[in-house]
Amino acid sequence: MNDATVPAFTAVVRDTPAGPVVQAAGELDLNGAPTLHAALRHALATGRPSKLVIALADVTDNCLAQAPGW
Repeated sequence: MNDATVPAFTAVVRDTPAGPVVQAAGELDLNGAPTLHAALRHALATGRPSKLVIALADVTDNCLAQAPGW
């Protein structure tokens, strides 16, 4: 697979009245894990939020998608 077809992994923190939301998108693998980790640390650095939402609807995993039976 060529790199142009693999979406880069992103994780953006949004503040909401209910608490922080980490919106993740793209292919989550070992290369993207530090990006997610940094976003989670940033979201939690605002104090002790009563709620933390991690939105994973836009996360892909091409390895599982290509595995037989998935």
